Amino acid sequence: MGKKFKFILSGFVVVSLLLIFALPVFAENGLGSFMSDWGKVLKEYAINKDNTSSDLFAKGNTATITNEEVKQATDFYILSGMNNEDAKKQAINYVKEREALYEMAIRNGYMVTDDEVLDYLNQLKETINTADNKEDVYAVMKSFDSEQDYWDYEFTV
Repeated sequence: MGKKFKFILSGFVVVSLLLIFALPVFAENGLGSFMSDWGKVLKEYAINKDNTSSDLFAKGNTATITNEEVKQATDFYILSGMNNEDAKKQAINYVKEREALYEMAIRNGYMVTDDEVLDYLNQLKETINTADNKEDVYAVMKSFDSEQDYWDYEFTV
C-alpha cells in the first residue's frame, strides 16, 4: 500500500511518551477523571473519523495538517487545564512539530509495515501492563466499546 500511514513513526512515539511519562503527572495532580475524559474524546474522534471534514489547516511537501488534528490536540490541552487560546497555540505547535518529524522520516526513507505497527502495539501493551500508571491507560481504554476497539484506533493512528 506504500504510504498508507500518515504519521506512524512520530504518532506512536508521541502516544508512547504520553502514555508512559505524562500520565503519572496527571495522576499525581489529582486529575483522575482526565484520562477517562480523554478516552471519551478519542472515542468520538475514532467514531467520527470517516464523517469529519478534512479541511486542511496546513500542507507541507509530504505531510498535511487537518483542522480535525488541530481540534483534537486542542481538546487534549483544554482537558489538561489550559484556556482555549493557549490550548490552540500549543496544539498548533504540537501538530506542526509532529508533521515536521513525519516529513523528516519520509525524507530519510522510513516506512512502516502493518506487521511492524502490530509488533510495536504488542510491545506497547507489555509496557503498559507493567507501568505504574497502567490504571490511567485503562481509563482511556474503558471509554471505547472494547479494548480491541481502542487498539484498532491506535493502529489507525
